[in-house]
Amino acid sequence: MTQPHMPSQRCETLQDFVFALARHGRRPAVVAIDAEGRSNALSYAQLADAAGIFAERLMRDGIGAGTPVVLLAPTRPAWIVARLALMLLGALAVPLDD
Repeated sequence: MTQPHMPSQRCETLQDFVFALARHGRRPAVVAIDAEGRSNALSYAQLADAAGIFAERLMRDGIGAGTPVVLLAPTRPAWIVARLALMLLGALAVPLDD
């Protein structure tokens, strides 16, 4: 069994982890395939960028560290972006199945 790739630099915080994603650049991070077989992919850089943009929007709306936020959405790339954005803010994600 091969060992998983370990980052060369240790992430001390969840925020470090999200920003570290961008170091992987254009490599696919998330790939979703819909019922018709079409794929939607985000690179690591796109994922980190989208999470940062969404975190800024949430912060403008008053979401911050310790704020509970319900995530009610199908599991798709946008859900992962939202979860990472909440991690950046230190907000508490409360995922619910739809």
